[in-house]
Amino acid sequence: MDIQDVVSTEYKTFEPDTRASKIKGFFQNSGEEAVLIEGDEYKGIITRRMLISSHVDPKKKASSLVSHPPRIDKHEDVREVARLMVESDFKILPVKEGDTVYGVVTSDELLREVNSQLEVLSVEDVYTQDLVTVTPDTTVGRIINIFRENAISRVPVVDNGLVGIVSLYDILGFSVREETPDKGGGGTGEKRGDEGGKHGGFGPRHGDIDKMLDIPAETVMNSPVETTTPDDSLNEATKRMLDSDFASLVVVEGKSPVGIITKTDILRSLTWTEEDARMDVQISNVHLLEPMTPDDVAEMLEEISDKYADMQVLHASVHLKRHKEKMRGNPLMLAKIILYTNKGQFVVKGEGYGPGNALRLARDKLERRVLSAKGVRRQDRDAERLFKEMGRSL
Repeated sequence: MDIQDVVSTEYKTFEPDTRASKIKGFFQNSGEEAVLIEGDEYKGIITRRMLISSHVDPKKKASSLVSHPPRIDKHEDVREVARLMVESDFKILPVKEGDTVYGVVTSDELLREVNSQLEVLSVEDVYTQDLVTVTPDTTVGRIINIFRENAISRVPVVDNGLVGIVSLYDILGFSVREETPDKGGGGTGEKRGDEGGKHGGFGPRHGDIDKMLDIPAETVMNSPVETTTPDDSLNEATKRMLDSDFASLVVVEGKSPVGIITKTDILRSLTWTEEDARMDVQISNVHLLEPMTPDDVAEMLEEISDKYADMQVLHASVHLKRHKEKMRGNPLMLAKIILYTNKGQFVVKGEGYGPGNALRLARDKLERRVLSAKGVRRQDRDAERLFKEMGRSL
């Protein structure tokens, strides 16, 4: 299946000399996630997340702020588009026709197109089980650190059960008191509409940063939270997220949160195949991997999976993030590894100087986690049937 039917030729554009303040105002007052910058020709994309979450000089021109996600052909395969979205961390990709851009494809439209085919999967097959949570009295400062340390953008709030959720956008909206703030919903903190928490007020809070960092989570969290269960079908969970404009759902068993499922998790499931000779490993921010190569990472993870003969690895995801701190010229880096297997999902993080050190620390944790799981009984998935059905459908 190619993406021709989901390409949109209607998208918002700005000229290269447009000020950042104007584009930021557009994001704050619309539901758009990205805009294209075009003059005589396509220049690039500016995303809402990048502009809203960064300290960007409002006088800067759009031409100095653009990013360059992969450009795709209108006949590109759905699986490849999903892979590019996951690896590049862009949820909108420009569609080329010759040397020009004539349209865009978004993750939402891609998921709508394939959603009816996702019924062969359940939420349990794809959701992130290594859940990070906070309490109502956890401070904003600590939550920001949690976002940084774990390379995530939202955390559920628990107090004898699930009571709310805080996202990066909730904190940003509260701290700058946007005239048209993001409003809560569905455990995302990213829904714009008539329901959810309102943070109110206008204008930035200059000189008030220290007080902001001490504000408790219960002040900025969104409640109630939209949830799903591990047994729910993936297509039903996806439909709820798309229909309600939620970026994620919290996965619960009883009253207890056990994980979270995001649109990125669903996109990643579209990329799984059974034909790859080498373990399917996706690496975000792959440019940070040098001097290592993706094959080096795949070999590292295969060594672990080979030690557990009963475990079938379906997919591996590696996220790299570079911090400003350095030692002897090597940057402090975070390596997050997610291993999807028929024995469950394993999520580990390692932090060290340089990509090799960070990945080795994460690998060591992963090996201990996998070996300890030998004694844990879980229901095996019929992965071969699942992928064959998905392959025929997609």
